Amino acid sequence: MPKPLLVVATDDRRESNTLEQVLQDTYDVRVAGDPMEFVDLVELRLPDIVLISADFSGDRCGQILARQVKASARTRSIPVIQIVGRNPSLEIHRPEHVQPDEVVVRPIHIPELMVRIHTMHRIQRYQAEVVEGSRIDPLTAAFTRSYMLERLAYELRRADRYGRSLALALVDVDHLDKVNEAQGALAGD
Repeated sequence: MPKPLLVVATDDRRESNTLEQVLQDTYDVRVAGDPMEFVDLVELRLPDIVLISADFSGDRCGQILARQVKASARTRSIPVIQIVGRNPSLEIHRPEHVQPDEVVVRPIHIPELMVRIHTMHRIQRYQAEVVEGSRIDPLTAAFTRSYMLERLAYELRRADRYGRSLALALVDVDHLDKVNEAQGALAGD
């Protein structure tokens, strides 16, 4: 099983080296050297977790990048942990802004950071399981009716957009109750 991908973005070389060394046993750590590399890593690789300094690349650029991750429909489910100075700016806590999932105050206490990262990753995995579970019927392992309707609407729009035909086949099994009676519900399912 591949390691979860974690993107680190901080201007402090010593801090990024320490984080990379501490996290590399558990995570596939990628260090972004500048905002463009950060955006590329997040947009193209869709990491499991982002760890970004609020002052990355100066003038609160890290805060802006963290907000962009949380504001985008494609990346909003990626947990963002923001690293801030000893006296974090009140800007982070203003309710009108999209917030990071966690805030870590410098100096970074590595055991606490590890717990926060592991917790955020576990929450992300559980949320993915919930989404997947809401799409699949646990008894039949088939897609649920609501997901099928959602997917059908998507496919209809796509077929219309590209001027293509779309076919849908529904199958009704006659006398399924007799199969259930003779061979059991498991065979019928």
